[in-house]
Amino acid sequence: MSENELIYYMRCSVPSDIYAYYLSGDFDGMRRLCETRLRMEGVPEEAKKGMLMVMHLAEVAREEFRLTREDVLTSLRESVPDYSEKDLDGIIGSGYLHWRFVDGRKMFFSRAAASILKGLPSERAKAQTTSENPRDKARAVMREKGFMRVRNRIISRISLTGEASAAGKQITVHLPLPRENEYQTDIAIERISPKGGIVSPAGSLTRTVCWKDSPAENTCYSVEYSYTCTQHFTDTSVPSGSVRGKEDPSKYLSEQEPQIVFSPLVRMTVKRLTEAIGDPMEKARAVYDYITLNMKYSYMPPYILMPDIVDECLRSMRGDC
Repeated sequence: MSENELIYYMRCSVPSDIYAYYLSGDFDGMRRLCETRLRMEGVPEEAKKGMLMVMHLAEVAREEFRLTREDVLTSLRESVPDYSEKDLDGIIGSGYLHWRFVDGRKMFFSRAAASILKGLPSERAKAQTTSENPRDKARAVMREKGFMRVRNRIISRISLTGEASAAGKQITVHLPLPRENEYQTDIAIERISPKGGIVSPAGSLTRTVCWKDSPAENTCYSVEYSYTCTQHFTDTSVPSGSVRGKEDPSKYLSEQEPQIVFSPLVRMTVKRLTEAIGDPMEKARAVYDYITLNMKYSYMPPYILMPDIVDECLRSMRGDC
């Protein structure tokens, strides 16, 4: 089964011993136990898919959590040559960095150094080569003009190895493309490699470039495209009625299983923040202010590793956009 199919079994509980193996980072022991249970008669199909899911999660975790503390320090020193071990240990001790045990070792998320230098203002200043903050500059332009417009150029690629490139095996490869809307215009596909990729029509709901191929090992599929991005400035300090949109927001406010579920922690926190507020816009402002004033920005591991994205963000007090 593909990851997109397995994800719906994320909330199927696996046996406690299998989950203990997963949490401890003994992925090989976990796999052996899963394979034993999968061969047992009478195990519900849903439980089997839950075990297949946790086996997949272990593969993703091993790939994503591959840096030692020394690796993170080396990466930081590529941008800040005199970065100190004491500063890194302070950040680790604060609980900011994502880490987990893998094969008995404490391993850090692959983007740990980048997260530190972007997400923590004090550390970002150490790596900044100019006194001008690009975000402050963008904010000033948007306040003055009411919008900001830039031209983006993106290269997206994927390389195939192992079973995915087995001789004679027919595969389908998709790489995402932007869809025209009020924020993304003048989309131009600059280059597709290898040739023969099929581009979805401009009006498609989900737009990709697709190859159906029998590739050789290490084949790289790529697409390069550009588009104009326009963002409008909204001053949320003005009375709420003037910034309400026409679109019904209810579809963005509901749970979306399996990964967006409103846990008791989330429900109680939102109730505390908004129970004395009647206006929906002011409720949204209260939640927004709580997030931006209290939570730290951090690059996140693949969402597939987060069984409940909202709850994880609130429990760890960190998250991304």
